[in-house]
Amino acid sequence: MANVQVKKQESASVRNIGTITAEIQSIKRQTNALVLSYAIEIGRRLVEAKAALPHGQWGDWLKTEVDFSQSTANNLMRLFDEYGSTQISFFGASINSNSQSIANLNYTKALQLLAVPSEEREAFAEEVGAEDLSVKELKAKIEERDRQIKEAEKKLADVVKQSEKKAKAEVDAIRRTAKAEAKKEAEEKVKKDLDEAKKQVESAEAKATKAKEAEDRARKDLEETQRKLKTASPEIAAFKALFDEMQGTAARLRCMIEEIRKNDPETADKLSAALKAFGGSL
Repeated sequence: MANVQVKKQESASVRNIGTITAEIQSIKRQTNALVLSYAIEIGRRLVEAKAALPHGQWGDWLKTEVDFSQSTANNLMRLFDEYGSTQISFFGASINSNSQSIANLNYTKALQLLAVPSEEREAFAEEVGAEDLSVKELKAKIEERDRQIKEAEKKLADVVKQSEKKAKAEVDAIRRTAKAEAKKEAEEKVKKDLDEAKKQVESAEAKATKAKEAEDRARKDLEETQRKLKTASPEIAAFKALFDEMQGTAARLRCMIEEIRKNDPETADKLSAALKAFGGSL
């Protein structure tokens, strides 16, 4: 009977497994936060030490004084630079309050998250539940993110390339159309100019033909008149002599009028009209 009572007391003293689990998880989070916070504080002091040491003594100091490798020191300084550079320095300080979803991560996870840009890191850690992932799982999530970004960038590059190709084709089509239209307009203008020139040539040829015909008729009339004058009376012969002289004078007057026309077209027109009027009055 006594043994049964002891067992009941022992059973009553056993706590709920959920409570125990919650306490362990809480201690783990606190431990991770402390480890990360102290890692950041070490990184802060490493940055300070590196700035204070003379050039060339950094590597030896790490090895002899704090027993850190170069890579470990770099990681610690990166943690400070990314997570704690805005946090006031004091022993046992917590991580930057702007990174609460990262504060409970262990040192290795915090280092892995440095592969994510600082402006996206907090949201990414919260989205994937970084605290509940293993280091391997978190690494896979980061790699998957990088792969998706590369695929998105590739798709964007393809879209841009296709857009540029389409735009170039459209520009080329516009250029071809404009070139064809310009060529057509030029051809039409040339044809129009040629037609106009042809008309002018035909008109000039017609005038030249009429002038030649008039000249031929005048020559024939003159020859006929000269023939008649040869067989005419002395009065007619005298008339012929005066007529020939007047023709020569008229020719000289016409030459003078053309010379005057070069500098004074208006006066030349008046003189030409007067000469014609004089000829018509005879």
